[in-house]
Amino acid sequence: MKGIFLSFAKSALGYTFPKDLNIKSPKDFEGKTFAAVSFASTYQLWPAFAAVNGIDASKVAIINVDPENNVQVVASGKAHFLDGAIGLEDFLLAEADRPADTFLMNDYGLTYPGHGVVANTATIQQKPDIIRRFVNAIASGSDRQIMYAGVLDAVQGVVPDPVR
Repeated sequence: MKGIFLSFAKSALGYTFPKDLNIKSPKDFEGKTFAAVSFASTYQLWPAFAAVNGIDASKVAIINVDPENNVQVVASGKAHFLDGAIGLEDFLLAEADRPADTFLMNDYGLTYPGHGVVANTATIQQKPDIIRRFVNAIASGSDRQIMYAGVLDAVQGVVPDPVR
């Protein structure tokens, strides 16, 4: 298996909070309420994020919310922070008159890439046109793609130069 495409070399996921709460570091989540979507990766990674940042997780209340209303729960003050992605929840909170910020997990001890695609090495070698067309379809499907050239190099020249 080799990586053939990477969108967001750095994950855009983290924890979003209104700026008016004066939260300066992840440790400031202690004593606050987390509006968590139980199936979100940020919720699943919360214990690790808390541990690596010295947060006493027992001092953070967690309420389970639906993804359709997590922003409203925080905007209304019923919770203090939520699962977030740069450019989404922070924007939505700002639209609700609660300018926000996000602690990215990558910036606070949990380093992992964003979204990626891998392919079987044999498929890369035997069907380079399929790989090329698949990667081009993915790249053209989003105007927010960030192509990571190092991953493309792993397919040994099978994939054309990335669209930037």
